Amino acid sequence: MAFITVVIMGLIFWVYGIIFSAIFILLSVATMILQFVLSRRKNPWWVGLILPGLVLGLTMNIALFLAISAAFGYLAADYEIVLYVLGVINIPTAVYLLIYFLCRIRKKKSKLDSQTNTENGIKIGQG
Repeated sequence: MAFITVVIMGLIFWVYGIIFSAIFILLSVATMILQFVLSRRKNPWWVGLILPGLVLGLTMNIALFLAISAAFGYLAADYEIVLYVLGVINIPTAVYLLIYFLCRIRKKKSKLDSQTNTENGIKIGQG
């Protein structure tokens, strides 16, 4: 009887793991699409930095909590673990900043091309 209970509990945890993973992947893709949309906006330029700023602030709070907890002995962690966690959690920040800068470089390049074409007397695009 105990074996059946263990099997059923294992299946329940497996299903919840798949559901959690699917939700996490959907949220990750949705935030990346949101970052892409915010980075391509015309004005103001700082709108594309909202998500990286929020994620960076959240990771700084988590790192501060871990460092304070380790300093007072509430958590069995040292500063190497705090720095490791800080680096791992900031991976989305790096991805958001990469999206932001790639969109901005592309936007500047297309704006420069349209200005060059306009100066030559050729009107292409809306600049």
